[in-house]
Amino acid sequence: MPKYNVHLSTVVSATVTVEAEDAEQAIEAAYEEVPSEFCFQCSGHGQPWDLDMGGEWEIATDGAGKEIPPEPVE
Repeated sequence: MPKYNVHLSTVVSATVTVEAEDAEQAIEAAYEEVPSEFCFQCSGHGQPWDLDMGGEWEIATDGAGKEIPPEPVE
């Protein structure tokens, strides 16, 4: 049977704990601390962030809002 990569997306939020002199510096530090990619296993486990993946999964869309179709895996 053929295999397909199906692209899904969901809303993800992260709370990042940082040390800073004020709120503006805290925001800057949070952007530096949080990784650009997450995985479910990355949530917590001694990291300075808490990941919440509480949304429903949907078919991922491109920048124009068009659904990204499944891609056959060779």
